[in-house]
Amino acid sequence: VTFSLSATAAATAAAAAAARAEPEEGQEEAARFSYSDEMLRSVRVLERMVKQNSFYEFADDFKYWEDPSDQFKQAGEGALMPLWEFQPVTDRIRKRNVTGLQWHPRYRDLFAVAYGSYDFMRQGPGGVAIYSLKNHTFPEYIWGAECGVTCLQFHPRLQTLVALGLYDGSVQVFDVTDRERTFVQARANLAREKTEKRGKHTDAVWAVVWQEEDAAKNLNFLSISSDGRVSRWTKSKGRLEAQDILELRLPREGVTMAPVTGPSTPSADGGAPLPSPSGSVPATPKAPAGTLMPPPQSGRQPASSRPPSEAGRSEALAAMGLGGGCCMDMHPTDENLFLVGTEEGLIHKCSKAYSSQYLQTYTGHELSVYTVRWNRFHPRVFISAGADWAVRLWDHTNPRAMLTFEVNSSVGDVAWAPYSSTVFAVATADGLVLVYDLALNKTEPLCEHRVVPRGNRLTKIEFNPRFPVLIVGDEKGVVRCFKLSPNLRKALAETTTPEQEVAKMDAVLDYAVRCKAAGM
Repeated sequence: VTFSLSATAAATAAAAAAARAEPEEGQEEAARFSYSDEMLRSVRVLERMVKQNSFYEFADDFKYWEDPSDQFKQAGEGALMPLWEFQPVTDRIRKRNVTGLQWHPRYRDLFAVAYGSYDFMRQGPGGVAIYSLKNHTFPEYIWGAECGVTCLQFHPRLQTLVALGLYDGSVQVFDVTDRERTFVQARANLAREKTEKRGKHTDAVWAVVWQEEDAAKNLNFLSISSDGRVSRWTKSKGRLEAQDILELRLPREGVTMAPVTGPSTPSADGGAPLPSPSGSVPATPKAPAGTLMPPPQSGRQPASSRPPSEAGRSEALAAMGLGGGCCMDMHPTDENLFLVGTEEGLIHKCSKAYSSQYLQTYTGHELSVYTVRWNRFHPRVFISAGADWAVRLWDHTNPRAMLTFEVNSSVGDVAWAPYSSTVFAVATADGLVLVYDLALNKTEPLCEHRVVPRGNRLTKIEFNPRFPVLIVGDEKGVVRCFKLSPNLRKALAETTTPEQEVAKMDAVLDYAVRCKAAGM
C-alpha cells in the first residue's frame, strides 16, 4: 500500500493518539514525548523508508542504472537519466522561480532551494526548502519569507547556518536546527545614510558568500546587490553590521559595446569560429553585419528592457557612476581575490585589500552577466555566462575570453563539475541542459538534454560533489535530479591528481592560444 505522510504531520497524529489513549495524569508526559526531537527523527526515518519502498525504481536507477547505448556513441557523447522531481509543497513557494541551489557541505543527499521571482512586476512572498534525495515528496525543512529569496549559502564549517539574500535588499542568517526559526537579520535603514555607509542594500541581493571568521571570531559574509555595492556583514551580539568594501564604479571612459553576430560555434576570441580538433572549420551561418543578438529570455532583464521604475533606478545608478552587481565568486585558494559580474556585461576582478579600484576588468559580454565561477582545479581559469546567449572561458591574466560558446539562448546558470577541470554544465532559458567536456570536444557539448518544454526557463544548476547526479531548477519552482550516463562521468571513474587536472585545462588554454595566433 502506497501512502504519504510528512514527518511533522505524523508526529502531530502520534501526539493526538497518545493524548486520547492516556489518562489525564499521563497526557502531558505522552505529549512531551510525541513532540520530542527523538520522535520527530524516528518518524522522518520511517517516512524515508516508506518513500524509498514506494518509489523503488528511482532508487534502483540512482544506484545501478548505466546507459548501454553509450558504448555505441561517438566522441564521448552521453545522456542524462531523469530521476526525481522536487515540487513546491506550500502556496508561498509554489510557482515561484528557483533562485538558488546548493548542496549541503557535509550531508551529500541534502540540498537547499531558494524561491523568489526574477520578474520585477511580479514580486511576492518567497521561501527556502531543504530536500533530501531520500524523500522527494516533502522537504526536510521549509519556511517562508515576506519577500522573494534571491540567493543562499550554507556556512562551510558551521553547516547548520544559512545566509540568505532577499529581493528587498535584506540579508538574513539562521540556524536550520532552530525549531523557532529565529533570524539574525538586517532590515533597517532602507536608504543609505549620508554620514555612514551602513544599513541594508537598496536593491535586490544576488549573491552571498561566507568568509573566514575575523580576528574577534565573528562570523561574516559578503553580499552583492543591484545597487552597485559589495558589502561585508559581520554577526556581532545578535546583530548584522554592514560595511561596504567595494562600489562597482563604471569605467570613466565607458566601454564600447561592439555589435555582435548571430549564434556561432565557440571561438577563441569571441569572433571567428574555432576549428574542430581535427583542424577543419565548420560552416557557421551568421546574421548580417551589425545586427544585435535577440533580446534575452531570462527573467533578469537588462536595464533597457525593464519596467520604467526599474529602468529609472538603473539610470540613477549610472548617474552616480555605479554599475549593478549580478553575481560574484571567491577564488578557491586566495581568500582576498573575487570576481563580480554586472548588469553592464562587465566582469571585475577585485581584492578585499584594495577597495578603491579593480585589479582587472574583462569585456566581452554584451548584456548582463548572470554567473561567474572560478575553476576549482586551475587557479587562473573562470567561466561566465549571461543574457547574451554566450558562455565564456577566461584566463584571469588575459583581459579577453579564451573560448566562447554560443548556446542560442540566454543562459540562466553554469556550473563546473567537481570531479574534472574541463567538465561544466549549462542551464538555458530555452529549457536545455548542455554538458561539455573540453578535454574531449572543445566546440560542441557531449550532451544536450531538454528538461522542460520551450517557454519554461531553467534558472539554476548544480553538480553533486559526491554522486554522479546534478540538479536543475526552473522558473516554476520545480527542481529535477538527473544521473549522468557513463560517458559523461568518465573523469569521475578515473583517479587523477590535482596536477593532472591542471594539465588538462592547460592543454585547453594552449589550444585557444594557438587559434588566436593563427587568426581564427
